[in-house]
Amino acid sequence: MKKRSGIYIVGGIVLCIALLFLAYVGLRLTQGGERPVVFIQSPSSNLILDSGEGLAVVVYAESDAGLEKISLYVDGELYAEETGANENSLTVVFPWYAEKLGGHTLEVKAVDRFNRPSDPVQLMVGVEASKPDTMDYEYVPTPETVDDGGTEAAGSIVPAVNGDRVIVSEDGSFGVPPTDEEVMLLPHADDVNPSITLFTAEPGRNGHQVQIRYRIEAEDDLGIDRFELSASNTTTGETSPRTTLCFGEPVCVVEDVYPFASAGAWLFQVQAIDTSGQSSVVQTTAVEIVENPGFEPAIGILDPAVIDRLITNWMRDDRPRTITNLEVFEPIIIADLSFPAGALEDIQMELTPGYALMEPIYGFPPGMVRDVVQVRSVIPPIAAWGGYDNLVLVIKVDSQDLPDNERGERFPLRGNPTTLTITDEIIANGYVFETAVWARCGGLNWDVHWELFWNGQLIESGPIFTVRTAPCLPPPSAAPIITSLQGYSNSEICGNASACTVLTWQASGHPEPTDPTVELPMTSLGVYRWAPVAIGRLDALGANPDDFLRETFWYVTNDNEFTQRMPCAPPETILTYAFTLVPMTYIGPGESIYSNDGSTLAHIEACKTLPYNEIGGLQPR
Repeated sequence: MKKRSGIYIVGGIVLCIALLFLAYVGLRLTQGGERPVVFIQSPSSNLILDSGEGLAVVVYAESDAGLEKISLYVDGELYAEETGANENSLTVVFPWYAEKLGGHTLEVKAVDRFNRPSDPVQLMVGVEASKPDTMDYEYVPTPETVDDGGTEAAGSIVPAVNGDRVIVSEDGSFGVPPTDEEVMLLPHADDVNPSITLFTAEPGRNGHQVQIRYRIEAEDDLGIDRFELSASNTTTGETSPRTTLCFGEPVCVVEDVYPFASAGAWLFQVQAIDTSGQSSVVQTTAVEIVENPGFEPAIGILDPAVIDRLITNWMRDDRPRTITNLEVFEPIIIADLSFPAGALEDIQMELTPGYALMEPIYGFPPGMVRDVVQVRSVIPPIAAWGGYDNLVLVIKVDSQDLPDNERGERFPLRGNPTTLTITDEIIANGYVFETAVWARCGGLNWDVHWELFWNGQLIESGPIFTVRTAPCLPPPSAAPIITSLQGYSNSEICGNASACTVLTWQASGHPEPTDPTVELPMTSLGVYRWAPVAIGRLDALGANPDDFLRETFWYVTNDNEFTQRMPCAPPETILTYAFTLVPMTYIGPGESIYSNDGSTLAHIEACKTLPYNEIGGLQPR
């Protein structure tokens, strides 16, 4: 009996708690009243906007319980939200911009402080591409307004039409708003995206300032609104944006100059935006600005079409050609020096940036590539050495920027020594001395010089060259840039005689303007000359240079689909060649260069062998 009484007591308590909770909920509901309501006051009906236009969505909401928030949704996604302070009524304005073409659903909701939502209210807004202006304007000093019948209509309303859409009707009312179906049937894009048809960017100088002169051409069926340009320094993170307006022209052409404020690797980018807000593909050019204290800054440009294209203010556009185990450029500087009588007379020096494939003989695994500056010295017959015994010539290549334990890091090319004993044969016939130094793509300074020893005593030195190399441009396989070259000589053979004054000179730079050579595969039609340049020297084999020094013409036409062939390639000899393709304007009767663009590869159509002396001996043409 006691157990049953306890159950009744617990049940009564639970029932009382439930009744109290229901009473509390009922009281709150009575206090809060109905659910909140929301209205879109403006715009009051569906409408169609041009792309880029803004719209102010005015929303009014009220609630007896107090408003917690008002939200705007666009195409089902939350776009904006305004928080209330439990006001009973609230008006907010949401700005919305017509960025995407097509039909869009704008929906507003309100929530009271009891988290009760209102019924949603929707509005349909269409966005179409804005059309270029085609209206002709005429100035009328005393305007007269007439209706369609030709009678004066002053004080009356004349219909206004934009395209095929009525803006104002004759009775002064606005045109019929579009239906939901009309809005949703609007195209979500125009016919095509804008296209940049031409983008050129060339670096140059204006005094000590580095700048890039660019030209942009773009077209679009609806009209180009603007160009967005940006230059970003990938080294420092510095960014310099620029906007150029085109005002809806279907074809827009812009030419301008962009200055660069600091050194580093710059990305120069441009994008065209049409009047519908659509964008073209981004065009990019990389520009390298290299500072060298005491010298003009070097300029390098990375052409997307030719990834290894290098340009400086004096260098030609030299591109690597594979020569057995060495990819080498055309000689950048050729120094013909005249030294005092009795000294190292008329020694010629060629400096060439490139990169070499290491061989196991040098202690590196096969296939390893190192960037190098090649030093080639042509030592002529020197009669003055005939009076000396035990002469030793040493060519030294040292880095100013490396610690002592790493200086002199160099290796000879093709078996030539770095220490040369002067024999009677060398005195009579001369010698070709080749050395390559690892530039390391680090912007190093290198000293290159000769030292002549007699019985272990230094009796002559010179010339001493200081070679500055700038950091390599991307990609990593690109060669270093020689940014300066200077040298002097000194001779102890003739003592303090006036004829033995020290010769000092400064490299003036490459005299030729930028004149790109052509690298295979070639895309331009025409005729090209293949000029082999001897960069070795005959030894005991005694072969006749006339037997294998050749010049070849390559004909590139639009009628042939062929791959690279070289029937006139030189035979395997102890000589090594550098190959240069130089565009020629005229070869023979009826043979001229075509300037239009093609897509064929190079093909040797005919060969021509020139005598050794016509090629110029060891001189590149």
